[in-house]
Amino acid sequence: MVLVALWVDMRPRQSADYAFWLYLVGVTAFWGGMTLQDVNNEFSKLLYCGVNLMLMVIGRTLIRRVFVVLGALGVSFYLGHLAFSVFRGSWFFPVALTVIGLLVVYLGILWQKHEQVASAKLRAKFPKPLKELLKSKLTT
Repeated sequence: MVLVALWVDMRPRQSADYAFWLYLVGVTAFWGGMTLQDVNNEFSKLLYCGVNLMLMVIGRTLIRRVFVVLGALGVSFYLGHLAFSVFRGSWFFPVALTVIGLLVVYLGILWQKHEQVASAKLRAKFPKPLKELLKSKLTT
């Protein structure tokens, strides 16, 4: 569904954003299925967090909020799992979580400073239709 949405998105622009609904359904189905899996090992849960981080990067690159929102929810779920299951009763986890939060804020500031250059380098590797799509989204 997400690939169909990307294909619809790269087609010549219409007045309405028809790909939005395809992205919404496709990403929600993917994320929902991934989130509702019953896994019992920590590596799978760490992989889940990594996939959610990638969703956030993809969403920022494609300028689609649904990826970013669901990715952020997934990372929050993973951190909640760590807080309430893995590190229950540990005094170190709140300290580590605070350091991680400060690191996220610092990385956000760095991203904001260097966003134009980093985005340009990343988008230079995309195929021409996708470059044109993103260029049209950035100008509107």
